[in-house]
Amino acid sequence: MNEYPPGSVEDRNMLAKMSKEKLLDYFFLQIRNLWRVDGLYFLGIEKKFGTEPATVIVLEVNVLEP
Repeated sequence: MNEYPPGSVEDRNMLAKMSKEKLLDYFFLQIRNLWRVDGLYFLGIEKKFGTEPATVIVLEVNVLEP
């Protein structure tokens, strides 16, 4: 996983000390937060430009590069 930033030593140490169950809880909390931000992003675009343009923008942004 060298292509990702390693994170701070403090953060890595904190995560290393967590039990597997707590680490999974933390991981899924962050995933839910990402979904919330994604939803708010869509709602903001939709409010300003309408549903169809918001959908087009989100689809363009979420396309994975090869």
